[in-house]
Amino acid sequence: MLISFPYGDMFSPAELPDRNLISIYSKNDTEPIEYEDIRDAVCEALDSPVGTVRLETLAKGKKNVCVAVDDNRETPVRIIAPLIASRLEQAGVKSVVFLVASSRILTDEEKQKRFGKKLCSKYEIIVNTPRDPLSLRDLGYSENGTRIYINNVATEADLLIAVGQIAPSHISGFTGGAETILPGIAGEETVSRLYWESGVVSDDEILGLTDNPVRSEMELAAKRAGLAFVVDAVIDTKGCPVGFVAGDPAKAFRKGADIARKAFGAYFHERADIVVCSSFPFDRDLWQASKALFAAGLMVKEGGVIIFVSPCLKGVAKNHPQVAEFGYHTSQETVAALNNGAITDLSAFSHLLHVGRIIKEKASCIMVKNGLGRDTALALGFKYSATPQRAVDRAMKLMGPGARIAVLEEGGKALPIYMQISRF
Repeated sequence: MLISFPYGDMFSPAELPDRNLISIYSKNDTEPIEYEDIRDAVCEALDSPVGTVRLETLAKGKKNVCVAVDDNRETPVRIIAPLIASRLEQAGVKSVVFLVASSRILTDEEKQKRFGKKLCSKYEIIVNTPRDPLSLRDLGYSENGTRIYINNVATEADLLIAVGQIAPSHISGFTGGAETILPGIAGEETVSRLYWESGVVSDDEILGLTDNPVRSEMELAAKRAGLAFVVDAVIDTKGCPVGFVAGDPAKAFRKGADIARKAFGAYFHERADIVVCSSFPFDRDLWQASKALFAAGLMVKEGGVIIFVSPCLKGVAKNHPQVAEFGYHTSQETVAALNNGAITDLSAFSHLLHVGRIIKEKASCIMVKNGLGRDTALALGFKYSATPQRAVDRAMKLMGPGARIAVLEEGGKALPIYMQISRF
């Protein structure tokens, strides 16, 4: 079978032996919500909140409200934010601040594009400053010893609301819910510690699971901050919403995660010797594209091979240079590098640990020629092939003529879910 990749002429197709192919896996065909119907879908979620009373009821008697908003451009904030603001006005709230979970300052043009000119002219929109201690409030320690620092605009509000997006995440199982608070509007020290905690937990204990140690830490921090209500969107790989939830931060999030499993679930019954995956739609740099490796890691057998197809035209990880400096190694080597001070960026440490477990311990990984170049790929710890076909031929030689092959389309947002076949 001839398979192609969603990057135009950058990658040539590859021929797979039909007798070896298990299947081509992609996300489920969940029906997207038409643009004209998004407003109604958000209103429906707000009218029927999960696990709590309506937002208007929560807001009664409140003087100032903070709405924390994620930094994902696909989240339809331009539609959601005015609807929230309108309901807060109905409840008599006089002061509303929108707090963006971003690590960089937004221009007026960017704010208007995200929130709309009308909302920007009426309400204050500020950006989180995770490195500024004066903008953070110390909420004490978690049970795991994490010092919780959260933006003081959020913690001092009478009512805290979060707007986000739910999608598979190797950091916390799924994005959304409490994630808009931690790491969204948390201090740098708190965020780094969260990524460290995620790094020491294996992907099969996190990815696609709503109950895991990292999610528990996030929900504890959100509760300490006073998060009372969330509005989350589930967006498919093409950037189209397939569902909205609103209500209690934990209960609404879990309902949204169920929708996300249907939207992103790639159900498989056999782990493969060779997994061919693209990182679409996350392919800007290796930091982003590695989402596909986490998915492929769930589908490949111990000792197998992953063929990794991604442009990575923006390099390795601009904001985390220690990824390129150190490269991917075994867990033992990465932990030793942290302990001896060679790695100081805890976010980079978590990333290195996750990817290293996949390509250095569970399987080997052949990166197809891309923006990184051969020398960089080899220095990072990948094998390297000039074309997808050469990568397939090389993997077949490594695994033998009877190797079983799986193809994971749109691996950047895929959520592989193992389904054991019953004997009866």
